[in-house]
Order: sequence, then C-alpha cells, then structure tokens
Amino acid sequence: MDKEKECVLNKYIFDSYFNVLLLNYNKSKKDTHNLRKMYYEFFKNETEEDFKNAVMEAIRNEKYFPNIAELSKYLPTEEEKKLKEWENIESETVTEEEEKELKEMLKI
Repeated sequence: MDKEKECVLNKYIFDSYFNVLLLNYNKSKKDTHNLRKMYYEFFKNETEEDFKNAVMEAIRNEKYFPNIAELSKYLPTEEEKKLKEWENIESETVTEEEEKELKEMLKI
C-alpha cells in the first residue's frame, strides 16, 4: 500500500483561512464540506505562508468568491519558489544541477 505523501499545508491553517474566505464573501459554512475538500486537495502542497498570502490577495482583489484558478493566480510560480529556495542557501558554491536549473529558468 502506498503511503500518502505528507501535505505541506497544515489542515488547521487551511481551514482557518478558508473560513476567512467564506466569511468575507458571505458564504454559509454549511453546504461547503465538498467545496472545502476540493480546495484543500488543490492547495495542500502549498506552504502556509503562500496560501495565507493568496487568500489575503484574493480578498483584496476579487469581487466574488474566488474559484481555484483565481486563488491560484496569487500563489508564487515554480520559478519564484525556486528563487526563494536559493535565497536561503548558505553555500557559496553552485552545484551542476543548480547551475542547470538556473540556466533553464533564464533560458541561457
């Protein structure tokens, strides 16, 4: 039996910010169980910080309750995530793999 991959986004944090969305758009908490499950499946591998920021940006910018695509546009791109990872690297040397990724991102 395959072990399910551990999620990055804490379910409690997700639920808290999903409730913020519901409250902000005057959605009833009842009848949202399936909606909540579906959204969590899409966002469970995002960091808490990225998900929180996406929710807050959606609240600032979306007139209606955001669908998954609208909420996703406020998440960082894969390139932005990779650059963020590199900012935290303490090593001064670049591995061949890192150099290859960087050249691919910069299209060199």
